Amino acid sequence: MEMEEDDYDLNDFINEREYYYIFFLERNVEHCYSENMDAGSEFNFEVESADGFEGSVYVRIDAPNSVSKRYDLLDQIVDRYTIDESGILRFCFYAHSNRKIWMYYSIYGSMPSNTTNSDLTRLNHLLKDVHQYLSGNSRQINTLIHQSFIHVNLLLQKHRVIFYFSSLICVAIILSSMGQVYMVKKLFYSN
Repeated sequence: MEMEEDDYDLNDFINEREYYYIFFLERNVEHCYSENMDAGSEFNFEVESADGFEGSVYVRIDAPNSVSKRYDLLDQIVDRYTIDESGILRFCFYAHSNRKIWMYYSIYGSMPSNTTNSDLTRLNHLLKDVHQYLSGNSRQINTLIHQSFIHVNLLLQKHRVIFYFSSLICVAIILSSMGQVYMVKKLFYSN
C-alpha cells in the first residue's frame, strides 16, 4: 500500500483550546458550561471569586461516565482531569447571593472533530516509520561497535600506532552515530 506524501506534524493531531470568562452568577440560579471531550483529553481549570465578597459559591464538575466532583469556592480552585471516556463534560456554578466569578479552563489532547480515519492511519504509519528508523539505527550502531572491536583486536596484534589511530576513528564514528540517533529521538519526543 503506497502512502501519500504529506508533511505531517504530530501537532496537527493535537487540539489545544483555552478559555477565559468573567461572568455574573445570579442568586439561587445554577449556571453551567459544557464541553464535548474525547477520551485521553486533559481538562485544566481555575476558578476564583472576582468580586471580593465572602460567601460560598458551589462548583460541580461532571466528567463523562465519572463521579461528580464538588467544590466550595471560598477563594480559588485549581484542578486537572484526565478524561477516561468520550462524552460531555459539564461544570456548573451556584450561589446563594449574586456573585462575580473569574474562570479559566483549557482542554489539551483531544482530536480535532475533522480528523478522519485516513488521518489516523497516516499518523500510525508515521509513528511506525519513525520507530523503524530508530530501531534500524540502533542495530547499525551495535554492528558498528562489534566490527570495531574485531578491527581493534587485529590491529593491536600488528601495529600499536595504527591501533591508536583506528580506535580514535572508531570512537568518532560511534559518537557521531549515537548523536544522530539521540537528535532524532529528541526531535520525535519533543513533538
